[in-house]
Amino acid sequence: MTREELRLLRLYLGLTLRDIAKLMNCTKQTLSNIENGKSTNTMTLLFYKKTLLHLLYRNLGLNYDEYQNNKS
Repeated sequence: MTREELRLLRLYLGLTLRDIAKLMNCTKQTLSNIENGKSTNTMTLLFYKKTLLHLLYRNLGLNYDEYQNNKS
């Protein structure tokens, strides 16, 4: 998933950087840097991706962790 796709997913979910930062316990600047390609911190990028996907699945009434376990 590209940085632009992460941003679009966040917008689709109707969330601000502040909303996600609060969930991830980080600053909105950190997330902005990820979306704009200014951060190369792979772990934060992966955590951001997992957080957004978890919220998407919850929004759709699905269980993200259950889906990931059945996928393997």
